[in-house]
Amino acid sequence: MKRKKILFVINCLNVGGAPTVLLSHLREIDHARYEPWVATLYNSKEANFIDEVKRLVGPERFVAFSLKNRSMFDIPVIQHIISFMRRERFDTVVSHLFLANTVARVAALNASVKNIITFEHSLYNEKRLWQKIVDHALAYSTNTIVVAHQEIADFTVRQEKINAKKFVVI
Repeated sequence: MKRKKILFVINCLNVGGAPTVLLSHLREIDHARYEPWVATLYNSKEANFIDEVKRLVGPERFVAFSLKNRSMFDIPVIQHIISFMRRERFDTVVSHLFLANTVARVAALNASVKNIITFEHSLYNEKRLWQKIVDHALAYSTNTIVVAHQEIADFTVRQEKINAKKFVVI
């Protein structure tokens, strides 16, 4: 049986909540069935989880992109991410946090990735209107939105007008 290639995309690997969740997934994933890769969108601070990620997936399956000014409008880098996804032919893209969720979903759609999963980590009541619109629009092409609590799912459904069936509570 051929292993499924999964690309995990996260803003960076600074010590914090979302990278800790990602590390948990990488530690628990069945390496006989899945081939995990990790991509970051911008440089991490000095205190980070990069060495641990490389240990878990292998240094050849860790890719660090450099969005200028952490901007989702850095078109050359976005095109590079799309090319990378097309070349590697990922079965699934999993993303964490708003910037990575946006960039990864747009790139995955352009690279014809069939399974797109995002994580909502918290109640983000400070999102601007444009961010809610982006999340709402991209939810149509997202297979699953993972949350840690039902309250986060309920809040996001109300705030961003996303179909509740998209959400999975872990």
